[in-house]
Amino acid sequence: MHPIERLRFVARATSAPDEDVVSEAAASLASFASDPTSLVTACRRLIDRHPANGPVWWVCARTLLAADPADEAWRCHAELDADPTLDELAHALPDGGRVAVVGWPERLGAPLSRRGDLEVRVVDVDGD
Repeated sequence: MHPIERLRFVARATSAPDEDVVSEAAASLASFASDPTSLVTACRRLIDRHPANGPVWWVCARTLLAADPADEAWRCHAELDADPTLDELAHALPDGGRVAVVGWPERLGAPLSRRGDLEVRVVDVDGD
């Protein structure tokens, strides 16, 4: 797929899970690494379309500031895939605890359901 087409696909994926969007964004940004002007434009488009997706901001910032943007984009991709935060969070919650979450990220389901003793309250899903 052409890099511009991939970027358009990622930017328009507003209903996709945040994790999928940021993973595809990192891969897309890597293809713009040799053209700094296009890289800036690509980051602006991604942030314009996904302003509430913090990891997209993080990938864009790290990629724009890196000496080797392609390498940094792939490093971000790998770090996100290996991120242990949700498992550590699930482990740190007290037994029988009650948790409120804003939205329902797909990645959150597995670590919390493995606990089995938590009561999870979803505050908002898709702006409802």
